[in-house]
Amino acid sequence: MKKFALFVSLVFSVMLLAQKTHQFKDHQFPARYVLKKSTDTVQSHIQNMGAFKLSTYSPATVIKKLYMIDDFGKKFNLKENDVAYIEFTDTEDLKHVFVAAPDHLDLGLVKSLHKGRMSYFIDYYFTNLYGNYSSTEYLVEDNKELIKSGLFNASGKKLKERFADYPDLLTLVDTMKTREDLVNILKLYDQK
Repeated sequence: MKKFALFVSLVFSVMLLAQKTHQFKDHQFPARYVLKKSTDTVQSHIQNMGAFKLSTYSPATVIKKLYMIDDFGKKFNLKENDVAYIEFTDTEDLKHVFVAAPDHLDLGLVKSLHKGRMSYFIDYYFTNLYGNYSSTEYLVEDNKELIKSGLFNASGKKLKERFADYPDLLTLVDTMKTREDLVNILKLYDQK
């Protein structure tokens, strides 16, 4: 009887240890991603790369190299150019979605803000060796010149030229102040 009890307790302890998974830290966000060479959606966690407070989301998390962790705590890296799609939720329950940029732009992963007649996305990139990053916003429309927005360019002027045939949109371009304003204008443009 003692041998049987020992055997049963051994089986239960093995089963309990086998079920144990890695305990993730608050700066390791649950993620789902699809690689460019696959159609399978893989679930794991992504390591946040915030410079000052690890648990606060930083776009540096998806620049160049993605630091991933599987359910057993094994760490591995993905190159940003190998990923077609990734979504993850940060500690504030905000969902972040990044997709592969159009191939002709050679940008890697971008944050898509609008997909339609004119697509709108943000590309994040490192500005120096210390991990500081910046971003550029792009407006892309098939068979039209790319509109790139940044600190020292005339993207508003180019957008007005593009909307020259739509006076109602021109008025809205003059009054836009936020990204959400631009997304709403692009939704109206989709209906034209």
